[in-house]
Amino acid sequence: MLVTSYDQLERGSVFYGRYRVERRLGAGAMGAVYEVVDERTQSLRALKVMQPSLVRDPVQRERFAQEAQITGKIESDHLVRVLDAGVDPASGMPFLTMELLRGETLSKELERRRVLPVADVKLYLQQISFGLTKTHEAGIVHRDLKPDNLFVTKRDDGSPCIKILDFGIAKVVARSQPGAATRVGTPLYMAPEQLAGKGTVGPPTDIHALGHLAYEMLVGEPYWAEEGRSTEGVMPFFEKLLKGPVELPGVRAKRRCDVTLPPGFDAWFSKCVAHDSADRYSSVSEFLDAFVQLTEAKAAWMARTVAAAPLIEALESPQSNAKDSSDLDTIVYPRPNLNRDFDETPPIPRATKRGFRNMKMAAVGAAIVGCILVILVVMDVRSRSEETDVLSTVPSASGSPVEPEAAPSASSAEIEPPVIVETPVVSASASSSSAPTPPPLHTSMWGPPVNRSKAKEPSVGAVFNRGAASAALGALGPATKGCKKPNGPTGTARVIVTFAPSGNVTSSQVQGAPFAGTPVGNCIAAAFRSAKVPPFEGSPVAVPRSVTIK
Repeated sequence: MLVTSYDQLERGSVFYGRYRVERRLGAGAMGAVYEVVDERTQSLRALKVMQPSLVRDPVQRERFAQEAQITGKIESDHLVRVLDAGVDPASGMPFLTMELLRGETLSKELERRRVLPVADVKLYLQQISFGLTKTHEAGIVHRDLKPDNLFVTKRDDGSPCIKILDFGIAKVVARSQPGAATRVGTPLYMAPEQLAGKGTVGPPTDIHALGHLAYEMLVGEPYWAEEGRSTEGVMPFFEKLLKGPVELPGVRAKRRCDVTLPPGFDAWFSKCVAHDSADRYSSVSEFLDAFVQLTEAKAAWMARTVAAAPLIEALESPQSNAKDSSDLDTIVYPRPNLNRDFDETPPIPRATKRGFRNMKMAAVGAAIVGCILVILVVMDVRSRSEETDVLSTVPSASGSPVEPEAAPSASSAEIEPPVIVETPVVSASASSSSAPTPPPLHTSMWGPPVNRSKAKEPSVGAVFNRGAASAALGALGPATKGCKKPNGPTGTARVIVTFAPSGNVTSSQVQGAPFAGTPVGNCIAAAFRSAKVPPFEGSPVAVPRSVTIK
């Protein structure tokens, strides 16, 4: 007899003469998943059965069977192992038996943690890329990558491991015909060729979804969350999805969630979600290499910016102000706190038996710090002498001259400690203030809105920090390598980047041949729009930069 309801798989019932049902783990449009015991081995397994109403649909049956074939023939730590498959003769229900996973979906983790540190995002993208590389090499495109289809479990050593779920609507490229794209997937992550049902589906289709996943993990909501809340209707929403992102991700993340994305993210994201699939990264390995390079540039920017701050801050506190070293991997840039009240000087400790020895050690330490300060001053003077001729000739947006260099002002936000801790470069103390969160979304797929935090106002008298600007732009240079296009222009581009007193970039423009007004030039300009310097007072300041595309 055919099963017409999931309720017929009750606790204690035996399915397929082998699997004893313990409980139902979840159900969706395609089927339901149960925790079962294999009575032959006494092993806990996951049993996935097809939705009874779809059993007679040959297309749906083929998709269900395809999942077993895809994950069965590809060995990867990041794909769920299928152990058995078939059709239960008693109920007529197709089924899969898989390894039982312990953990939660990425959507649940984002619901709980709201945003993820850069280190966690990099780790997750690495593991997803490892799994997708093998499926793409086998000619298989997932087509529905989203937080609900990514499962976070733990290895024996406690480290996280991502598993890619639900290959039911995956496309076997070798069997497909050119232009045979179909409208299947989740709109928030679908590429234009999926939404329009035109064009060829391939690895760049999955890369489009990965770009949106990275944004959501770093910001706490999907890129299209704002449009998804709109009451305009379905068709206007789909038209916006088809046109693709218009607002830069860095601008949107800051405007909506007060999140500062890593330097170079705008250019990287734009390449991931390019309207033409040929303009995206050609493989997940290329996609991943570019993201890793982006995160390394972020770490270098932070290290150079913090190193430019006065070292006396570290001597004024009896204890280090540094948080856990994992603060490096958060998405809000910590900077030294130079705004604190100097009346908070710690009390002088009473003399002890080891007081004289401590005084000698303090003297030696002061001498070392003095030497470092002298070296930094000499390097700064040399840097000024090398840059003055260039910077002094560049007018600001308001016609004001470039401001002289100064130490960065304090600005930091409350940061959530990440799960993964990497080798520390630098970290800083933080403070925060909360802002109202947006109303809940129309659907639950986005989870709760992200907590927002506001940066402190710039300290009175803060001036433009040329050293920080040079470091920020230099760290973003590698991101422009992804702007090169086949048969595109090559040469040296002159970029004028203008910083507002807030420390953010107000404009980034490529001047002159051969890049001005070209897609390559626009990509180069976008790469520098995420640069950031400590807030300063006065007029905007324009800084030139040269970029060579070979």
